[in-house]
Parts: sequence; C-alpha cells; structure tokens
Amino acid sequence: MTSSLAVLAGVLVLAAASIPCAAQDCPTAETVGRGFIAERGTAAKVEVQHLDATLVQTTWRSGNAVILQTLQFQGLFDLDRQEGGRRTTSRPKTDLAKLFPLQAGKEIAAEFETGPTGQAQVTTVRLIVKDPATIDVGPCKVDVFALDRFIARGAAPPEFVNGELYSPLLKLVVAKDFKNPDGTVTRTQYDKIYAR
Repeated sequence: MTSSLAVLAGVLVLAAASIPCAAQDCPTAETVGRGFIAERGTAAKVEVQHLDATLVQTTWRSGNAVILQTLQFQGLFDLDRQEGGRRTTSRPKTDLAKLFPLQAGKEIAAEFETGPTGQAQVTTVRLIVKDPATIDVGPCKVDVFALDRFIARGAAPPEFVNGELYSPLLKLVVAKDFKNPDGTVTRTQYDKIYAR
C-alpha cells in the first residue's frame, strides 16, 4: 500500500511538473526566431522559420514527405510556392514593407506579378484588418488580428477568399474561416503550436 502511494505521488509530481513545461513550449518573442511547429490534428504539420525580420519559410509535411513549401512576406503574402513539383513565384509590384505594422480598421493592398516573366498575370491581394483579439491554440495564448482576404486576378473584380486570424508575432495565419453556401462558417485552426 505504501509503495502504491509513493508511485501515485510520483505520478502526480510528474504531471504537475509537466503543466508549466507545456506553457514554456509556446513560442515567445525571445524564441520565435528559432522556429516553431504548428499542427492541426494529424492532417497538417507545418514547420515555420523566420529567415529575417520579414521573410518566413513554411514547410508542410505529411509523415516524412514534404507536400508544400512557401516563402512569404510577413507570413501573409506568398512570394514563392512549391507544391507537387510545381513552383509559383509572385514578384511584388508594391513596397510591402510600407504595409506593416498592421493596424485595426485599415485596409491594405498589394500587387504581384505571378507566373513566368512575359506570361505573368497581375494579382492584387487586399486585406481588411479588423479588431485584435487573443485566442487559445492548445495551451498557448496567441494575439491575432482578424482579417478578410480578397484576391483580384487581372482586370477581374476582387473576390472574397476567406477570413483569417493572423499572429504578427508568429507571422502566421493560425485560423481560417470559410463561408459555406448556406451562410454558415467553417473554421480551420491549428490546435497545437510549440517551439522547436
């Protein structure tokens, strides 16, 4: 009986010790530059690396296979995308640095030439920045801006793509809201995020 109590006490001590460790694994301003991983169930795992103050590289994996790699400006605008053997490059025509930092109530727009030189299409990405909020991603508290994303290709009018919850610290969209035909909204969100 005494050994059972000792084992139970040991298990409780280990469990209690693991709670602060989980919180410490959350990326912070001090650790985010070393990279981190975000997961959604078993379907999506992305490794995020800040290459400098503005460029973010993401590597999506399924098991050991890389299924998508991106290079993004501030985690919001694709500059290079490699998926299934296809590579898409977007060259900014807008000075992207002037669009940051984001401010609630503002609308920003950026033009890109997407595709091979000589055959490139002009794409305009428009983001409406809404109120800031704090959301839970697993045990982590993440400060985000709500955004609405619109894209216009060529002379076509802009089309709503989705709503997003974007973390300026992580330089990552941590959740997306998609409108269903019946008017409801489906959210996809990471459920785990941790420092490497």
